[in-house]
Amino acid sequence: MGNHAAELYREVEAATVTFADWYASTIVPQLEETLKNMPVPAREALRTASRHTMKACWNAALDATLDVLPCAARMTHTYAILEVSAAAYNEIRAKLEAASYQHAFHEDEGKPVIDMHGIALKSENS
Repeated sequence: MGNHAAELYREVEAATVTFADWYASTIVPQLEETLKNMPVPAREALRTASRHTMKACWNAALDATLDVLPCAARMTHTYAILEVSAAAYNEIRAKLEAASYQHAFHEDEGKPVIDMHGIALKSENS
């Protein structure tokens, strides 16, 4: 890796941001300003459409980045959120923390989530 590529790699590593953080800081303020001029019944549908559209753009950008920067392999696509019991969540979180998987913990719309990209589950009885 040349000096320029190594420098770019370090900059991208230091600038990692989640989709939820980027969307909340970049898109939501503009969207809410625009929605003020829309009929109230249409606003929630437009919020949902905006979030889904931006997720698709985010994922496309990650796919393109994977071809250019090796550090992008750490980044994950957006994910579906499956709600589980508090006991199941806490058990999974404790096991991942014990295995030094702190990078898997994020917030989505202000709520804690675990990004389990590349992690499979099996029963302890298996």
